[in-house]
Amino acid sequence: MAYTNSPQNRTVLLKSISSIQKMKKKIILVSLLLAGSFCANAQVEKSKTVTITADLQTSMQFNMPGGGSPNIDFEFRTINNFKKGLGGYLNSNYAFYGQIESTANWKLIMQAKTNFTHSDGATTMKLDNLGVTVEWRGKNKVYNKAKKRPLAVSKSSVLLLDQYRGRTNAGTKKDNEFNVFFEMGTRRGNMNQKSLYQQNLKKGKYQVEVDFITVENIR
Repeated sequence: MAYTNSPQNRTVLLKSISSIQKMKKKIILVSLLLAGSFCANAQVEKSKTVTITADLQTSMQFNMPGGGSPNIDFEFRTINNFKKGLGGYLNSNYAFYGQIESTANWKLIMQAKTNFTHSDGATTMKLDNLGVTVEWRGKNKVYNKAKKRPLAVSKSSVLLLDQYRGRTNAGTKKDNEFNVFFEMGTRRGNMNQKSLYQQNLKKGKYQVEVDFITVENIR
């Protein structure tokens, strides 16, 4: 039906426009109220920072059950003793038992603290007449450089036990227990290849102090 510009039609049109304008106002008003509602419900946050510090200290103990430091005595009395030597791997007559309890990885080093000196205070014999082997008895797995085959005593540090392929060897006494065996004049391993008999040493008592040192293994 065609639209005519009659007074009646103009009145209807104006009412429709007014109605639409009112709706628009209502829609805008509702939207503003909703927006205000979201703002009113927004969460307020405040924070405080707590700093945590962990200080990990190394604890290491090297024990020789039985108390004190052991004395190892070799007595060479026969020609056979002088030619073949005394002591050796698993010979408990010339040994000590050790344990290491540690919170860190470690290694065991041997080092002569003094020369192998005669009681006259002047005469010495070569340190490499004395050798050491280690029997490992602990639960941990370690690298034993002196297993069955002796390493000669030296003024320089000699590594005896170390970590095995990067595995930890930290642990309790039962994790890290071992026997250390001494031998003298046996010519085994990298020890002096001349027997005590061949060296024609001055007879009498000789003495040397050997340190066994546990060191934290930092890699």
